[in-house]
Amino acid sequence: MKRLIRVTACLLLVLVLLLSAGCGAKDEWEAAEKAAGKLSDRIEDPQLRSDTEKLLDAMIADDYDTAWDAIYEGVNEADFRQMYTSLQPYLTGMEQYTLVASNINKTVKNGVSSTNVRYMVTAGEQKFLVDVARIEGYEGLTAFYLNEYQPVTTTGTLGNMQGANAAQWIFLVIGILEIVFAIWVFVDCCRHKIRRKWLWLLLIALGYVVLSVIATPEQFRINFNVGAFLIYTSLICYSTGGATCQVVIPVGAIVYLSMRKSLFAKYAQLQQQKAEEQETVLTEEIPQQEDIPQTEELSKAEKE
Repeated sequence: MKRLIRVTACLLLVLVLLLSAGCGAKDEWEAAEKAAGKLSDRIEDPQLRSDTEKLLDAMIADDYDTAWDAIYEGVNEADFRQMYTSLQPYLTGMEQYTLVASNINKTVKNGVSSTNVRYMVTAGEQKFLVDVARIEGYEGLTAFYLNEYQPVTTTGTLGNMQGANAAQWIFLVIGILEIVFAIWVFVDCCRHKIRRKWLWLLLIALGYVVLSVIATPEQFRINFNVGAFLIYTSLICYSTGGATCQVVIPVGAIVYLSMRKSLFAKYAQLQQQKAEEQETVLTEEIPQQEDIPQTEELSKAEKE
């Protein structure tokens, strides 16, 4: 039992270290830029990038005519002018910027090919997300959206508990206890001999029922999932508002624990039955082998 506790504690320690590796501050924008650079080099549309840079440069310089020249002529100019008026002040005073494609989506519909790209624009401390679109064969951008980047931070997980409230700590403690419980049951199943052990191990490792309640300013949704791996109860809060409450029930481990004694008893009973059957076979074979010399000895005695 002590050995089992030590093994469980070591597994839990490794798990906590792995999940807590991201407790420090992460520059998600910088990481995304590195990954996005490789993407843009492979499949980015050079003409679309050129039109996007032309439009941004014009907006920075407050040159409406040049900005409008970068837009497809079929776009409603009144809508573009309204967009330009509302967004241009955000770019005023920007001198140098980097433009990196973070997402590229190419589609073909009714024989018409179109490309949608999300660019990450960095200019000093300012960061923007620019979504543009272009239809092949058309001159200029068919869509343009610019939004100021708002980093989203989360609290309530093993990777980030800085600034978490009391409720989040309670949920996290429950989640850690669930992990300890699941690992202990898994190790216990490994140590004992039962029928269909591998099926039980899979049930313990993947047999979870997850109820998630997602509440944000835009939506309220309840999800119900069956089957997961190393997931735990948590209350995650977002800096943009809203939260996700995740309740995890380790059904597989609970079922195994409730049937643990009966599984051991059935396995022991089967082993006993096998042993009895072997003994029966031996007792049936031994007399047959001993009968031969006995008859021979009797015939010799009669002759004498």
